[in-house]
Amino acid sequence: IAAQFNGDIEGQIGIVETQLAMGPDALILVPMNASALIPKVKEANLLGIPVINPDTRLAGGDVVSFVGLDERSSAIQMAKFIVKHFNGKVKLAILEGFRGSSTAEERLNGFREIFDAEPGVEVLASQTAEWDREKGLKVTEDILQAHPDVQLIVASNDEMALGAIQAIRSAGKTNQVFVTGDDAIPAGLQALKDGKMLATIDGNTDKVGYRAVRVAYDYVVKGKRNIPNWTKVSSSVMVKSDISDEYLKSRKITLK
Repeated sequence: IAAQFNGDIEGQIGIVETQLAMGPDALILVPMNASALIPKVKEANLLGIPVINPDTRLAGGDVVSFVGLDERSSAIQMAKFIVKHFNGKVKLAILEGFRGSSTAEERLNGFREIFDAEPGVEVLASQTAEWDREKGLKVTEDILQAHPDVQLIVASNDEMALGAIQAIRSAGKTNQVFVTGDDAIPAGLQALKDGKMLATIDGNTDKVGYRAVRVAYDYVVKGKRNIPNWTKVSSSVMVKSDISDEYLKSRKITLK
């Protein structure tokens, strides 16, 4: 069950309230904000409803396990790829996710750890586009106007990257300004295959969802209590050559 739109925190809180009133055996919660859902998590704790927390880490409350990748390390992988690809010299801008989201903050911190240590890397701008394609387009348009010498847009997810690609095309700068993304969503993989995106990160989001349900099953049905606080999922940088038929089949994705 999802809120009406990305960023609808009040809507998500309302959904959790409704679900808690129904007395579920477990609650699997991907919070839009690390802090806003804490009171509802604590309410679930008082009701004895186990909480499993995939993807975006909660900043408080008791959870059985956080299920997800190491977002900071994942972003570091991408930043190192970028530095190597551009031979240590590039002018770039970063599109951030929701500020206050642990996923957004950890990805940004991973990027900055590498970029700030490289004298040849110049971060011209770092602005939030709130994980959204349309906002990614608008923020990129502004960046292209303010920094006509930008060479790369580092988007913290594929949706913002796709918006950036649209803005770059509209500005007539295709093949002049490159884009990287994150999440390896089908539309992002299509852009990667078509040469419109330089790279993305496969964070195995399918596995995150599966393992979250598995943790809930093991805890509730099997009564397991030795579940790790962090159920880690691996990630890797993907480029065009990584999109094999075998990979697409494993994720049940069809591209043009």
